[in-house]
Amino acid sequence: MDDTPPALFMLPHELLEFILLFCHPRDIAHFAMTCRSAETLVYGSVDLYFWRQLFLNYFDDPRLQLPHPVDGAFDWKGQLIRRMKAERVVFTGGDRQSALETLLSIAGEALPSSIVIQRSRNVDWLHHVLSTSAVLDASFAPNEARFGDRLKAYMGLSLTPDTEDNLEQLRTTRTHSRCAVYDLRNYHRGNRWGPYMTDGSINWSRVEQLINVVETNLREQQIEHPSIPFPRPPVGLQAIRPHSAPGDFSGADWAGVEGTWRRYVCFMDYRDQFSDAVGGARDPSFFDDIEFHEATRLIELQLHLIPREKMRIKFPTGDPPANPHKDYPTLYISGTSRGASTQEAMVQGFVYMGEDFVPRWRFTSIHDGHPQWSSEGVQIGGIGSAMGVSGTWSAFHHGEGKPYWLWKVAAL
Repeated sequence: MDDTPPALFMLPHELLEFILLFCHPRDIAHFAMTCRSAETLVYGSVDLYFWRQLFLNYFDDPRLQLPHPVDGAFDWKGQLIRRMKAERVVFTGGDRQSALETLLSIAGEALPSSIVIQRSRNVDWLHHVLSTSAVLDASFAPNEARFGDRLKAYMGLSLTPDTEDNLEQLRTTRTHSRCAVYDLRNYHRGNRWGPYMTDGSINWSRVEQLINVVETNLREQQIEHPSIPFPRPPVGLQAIRPHSAPGDFSGADWAGVEGTWRRYVCFMDYRDQFSDAVGGARDPSFFDDIEFHEATRLIELQLHLIPREKMRIKFPTGDPPANPHKDYPTLYISGTSRGASTQEAMVQGFVYMGEDFVPRWRFTSIHDGHPQWSSEGVQIGGIGSAMGVSGTWSAFHHGEGKPYWLWKVAAL
């Protein structure tokens, strides 16, 4: 047998690698299977340059990401192979949990808008995968939900426009989300009456449902009043990038708190909510009844930072936990809140970084010197994302949970 390598491999390896960089990773994998020389060229090189450049052809540079950039030991080859495998699983089947976890990590590693003003390669690649596959249409097993439902929350129904083909899916999604969001049994001291699990981690299934309720309510309002330009929070993967909201994130205000915010709050008649919750499992038809009404109100907030000693409120859920991230100290906030037909109220609270590097928000509105409404929420996406914060609001001493969505707008 002639073991002489094909003439192609008489070319310098550097030149062959340069040529391969114009190919898709799938094609390079197929090329590597053609002969032993090709396999050695692709997978046997100890030079990081080829795999680093191939990775950066499709994805953002992880050495620049927030909140914790990777060091020089990043596994360029392993991470690229992992991502290509996840793409294959999404379209052809396989270990879906691992694939969802990988897709979520790609979303979380999108570069901040303050570094790459234009589009993020992570976002473009991930949007293509999610929009051309049916992976987010699936019903996730419990071990998959914390990844899949988080991705759904990031998308904010942006992949499901109001078309005739989607009306039944949107109606079902809205009813299912309302059943969970307005169920009193889902709120208790163990989860701080918010979108959390009892161990303090974020319940991303609940966050997705909260977003679904607000988003579908806003769509309904726009259909019923087409001449009114209702303000809308940004949705989709570009809106979850760190620092994509208006503001300066270079100083002490790492979360971009200071400035103007808009907030939608939704609620149903508390008597309906109570009577529907205490009788056992919800009947989804309750929300499909023509007599059912849910209100959606827009509120504007002006927020600024204050020293801790200026806080006037002590929350029933307690102070923020000890912060393990020295680069992200707890921020104490104050400001005002005003709705279209309500008196101006004072707002106080704090923003703290969770152990999972997701900012948590806790604040209350104060009327006539007394705390009235308390809110628990989590950042949707990276630090200072344009998509903002979603969570629950209730009476200060707690009761029924109701959805809200808070996002920052440019100063007028």
